[in-house]
Amino acid sequence: MVARVIRFLTENWGLKLTAVGMAVLLWMSVRASEPERAPFPGIPVEVEVQDPDWQLAGPPEPPTVTVTVLGPTGELMTLAGDPPRVVVPIERVTDTLESQVVPLQWVRLPGGIRDARPLDLEPDTIRLRYERLASRTLPVRVRTTGSLPEGFALITPVSTNPSLVVARGPERRLEQVDSVPILPVDVSGLRSTTNIPTRVDTAALTGLTIVPREVNVILRVVPDSMAEAADTGQRSPS
Repeated sequence: MVARVIRFLTENWGLKLTAVGMAVLLWMSVRASEPERAPFPGIPVEVEVQDPDWQLAGPPEPPTVTVTVLGPTGELMTLAGDPPRVVVPIERVTDTLESQVVPLQWVRLPGGIRDARPLDLEPDTIRLRYERLASRTLPVRVRTTGSLPEGFALITPVSTNPSLVVARGPERRLEQVDSVPILPVDVSGLRSTTNIPTRVDTAALTGLTIVPREVNVILRVVPDSMAEAADTGQRSPS
């Protein structure tokens, strides 16, 4: 009896080992194709506000959700490295605070995922806070650096083209701004009237959109004698 067992184990052992390996691979293949559930926590909620008169006043509440996906093991493993996205399109805003149900069709799976599908969202409702946008026309504020050559002067006020720009943003933010600064213009070495293009200093205007963002600064540099005459003329009564 023992001899038979030994003979069974040793005869054609290569073929038997191959058969076992193929059986394991077949089991793994079938296993990988069977649908399973997998939760993906901490998925950020991306909100796309399409209403031009409003913008988000803060992140959604909660900022992340858990997406449960049903699919083959192989695709679920792919999603572990390239997780789903939750994109919420808002076409129209009616109030500063709204609750929004997030349907499963707003869950986006990466390319290459064919059989897996979203099964559940937790939570499936988020709160969104908005602030109204407004527009305001503001003057351009010029800043200069450097020094003119001796014997020359800069006639002020310095003019720009355009002299007014449009600022757009939250109403509360616009109330804090009375002019739009531009990047400093260097006057070093100038001896005559010069036009210098420059840009709006957006770092000083956080939360606002400025149109246009480029202006032309007109620097009227003249000899001191002409500057004194121009100053006298400006102060003379009409």
